[in-house]
Amino acid sequence: MLRTRDAAKIGRTVYLATAAIDDGDWAYAVELGTAELPNLGLAKRWLGRRLERAAVPTTGAYGNRPYAWGRIERGTYEREVIDDPDYGLIEDANLRLDEGWRLFAYRQPDGSITWEEDIG
Repeated sequence: MLRTRDAAKIGRTVYLATAAIDDGDWAYAVELGTAELPNLGLAKRWLGRRLERAAVPTTGAYGNRPYAWGRIERGTYEREVIDDPDYGLIEDANLRLDEGWRLFAYRQPDGSITWEEDIG
C-alpha cells in the first residue's frame, strides 16, 4: 500500500485559524490568511496578530462598517484508504473537524480583540 505524505498526520489534532474582513455584505470580502497550527495557544496568537495588523476600510458595502474577524476550529486527522485504479490502495489522512468546537475573534474599533467561544 502506498502512503501519501499526509498519512503521517493520522491521529494528530490541529487547530485551523482563518482571518478575514467582513465588508458588511460578505464575511470573506478580504481573506487575511489561514494557518494550521499544533495547539490552541499558537492558533490564538496567529489569529490575534492577523486581526491586529489588518487594514480595515472605514466604510463597507451598503455603508456598513467593515470589521476584521477570525475563527479557530479544531480537528483530528483520520485514516482514509483510497482505491486508485492505477496505483491500488493508497493510505491518506483526512481532517475531520470537531462538531460544535469553534472559537471566534473580532477586532473592535479601538483595536482590541474580543474572543467568543462556541465550544460544545
